Amino acid sequence: PVKLSKPSRIFLDSMSDLMGAWIPEEQVRQVLEVCRTAHWHQFQLLTKDPGRLQKFEFPDNVWVGVSSPPAFMNGNSMSLSQQEQMLVKSLRVLAGIDVSSHATASLALTQVDDALLTLQLGMQNTGELIMRFQANKMSKQAQIIGVEAVRSRVEDLDFAEEQMRMSRIRLVQQLGFTSMQKAIVAPQQVLSLIAQ
Repeated sequence: PVKLSKPSRIFLDSMSDLMGAWIPEEQVRQVLEVCRTAHWHQFQLLTKDPGRLQKFEFPDNVWVGVSSPPAFMNGNSMSLSQQEQMLVKSLRVLAGIDVSSHATASLALTQVDDALLTLQLGMQNTGELIMRFQANKMSKQAQIIGVEAVRSRVEDLDFAEEQMRMSRIRLVQQLGFTSMQKAIVAPQQVLSLIAQ
């Protein structure tokens, strides 16, 4: 950047994290010294490790930010709880930042923006979960109504079957009673014909 004379905006750590724990502090200081020397450029630094930001003094031409907690880290899905913990850690760092210089005020604003974005994403995720739960609840309620309707139909069929069985028994009883009456009446009629 020192050889580049035209003022430019330079992103310091694309695909990396200058504040990552694996970067030695001396190396970070050397990078910041180059930024101080190339004061005509604006440098941007984005980190996921806000705790290390407090160990260094940043020149006014370095804008520092904390990225919002990712949904995935190191190839693993992060739970909402883990994302929330990262957000709380970022906010704690933010609360302790001195905003008396341009660099620290810029850092504070960037972190507030990132924290708000993270909060918004968390609210969006929570809203999506609530909608899924409500859809699931409605689906379960529809299933319950369907099961109740089927059970009601089965009970209706059972009742109708029982009524048919009872009607059949009554009919058989009536036929039997009628047959017995006819059997009793027929010999009496024959006797009355003979008696005449």
